[in-house]
Amino acid sequence: MDLQLEPKWESVESLTRVHGDYYRYAAHLPYTPNAVNPSSFGTENDNYTGVWGGVEQRLVIKPSTDVKLTVGADFTRHFKTHQFNIDDRARPRLRGR
Repeated sequence: MDLQLEPKWESVESLTRVHGDYYRYAAHLPYTPNAVNPSSFGTENDNYTGVWGGVEQRLVIKPSTDVKLTVGADFTRHFKTHQFNIDDRARPRLRGR
């Protein structure tokens, strides 16, 4: 989601932007024993979730037709960041297999 306000005057432009985002990833990836790691087996389970948002303010000042000065700031807050990964070897019931 993105909301922008961009008023413009003769020698000044302003950009105000408010944004929010959500990310979710889940995978269950099977793997088998191999030459690199003969003890590999089972499934790797990956789960990632993120929610963030913020605000940006930018000003463009044009003192003349040949000069343009841009100043601004951005603030982003991560409300939720969750990363979880486990494979079957880490599960107690499957250890020592």
